[in-house]
This record gives sequence, structure tokens and C-alpha cells, in this order.
Amino acid sequence: MTVNRASYTVPPTGSEAREGVVGVSSYTKVLVGTDGSPSSFLAVEKAATLARDTGATLLIASAYQPLSDRDQQRATQELGEAAYKV
Repeated sequence: MTVNRASYTVPPTGSEAREGVVGVSSYTKVLVGTDGSPSSFLAVEKAATLARDTGATLLIASAYQPLSDRDQQRATQELGEAAYKV
């Protein structure tokens, strides 16, 4: 299994950034997982908003099972240029 992880500190925006206002929150890190599906992208957007609003660090995790060479070749044959999405 391969695990990808990214970490971002989301800066405040709008009036908070101009006024230097930092929200009071117990959140220091927000962790969200993604599998590349539309619903997981929505979860990442919500987590990013929460991290931005609280000044927390956003952690994005993604895990997947790499395809065997045989399955990758089969996907390329079946899907053509769209095979990179598999």
C-alpha cells in the first residue's frame, strides 16, 4: 500500500488577514483523507475551510493499492489516455 501525505498551513483570508485576527480554537491540525472521489474532494474543501478559519495546519492523506504491471497494461489497453486515472 502506498500512502501519500501533504501538509499545508492555510493562512487567514479577507478581513482576518488584514486585521491580523486569529480565531480562538482548540484545533491545531485538521486531517482529511481523500480517495480521489467527488465526495472526498468536498471533504478536503470543508477541511481546508476549517483549517483556514482556525489557523490550523491542514493534513491531507491518500492511500491506495498500486496496480500490478499486468493490471496497468490492461487498463492502458482498455482506457487509452485516461488510464493514468486508475
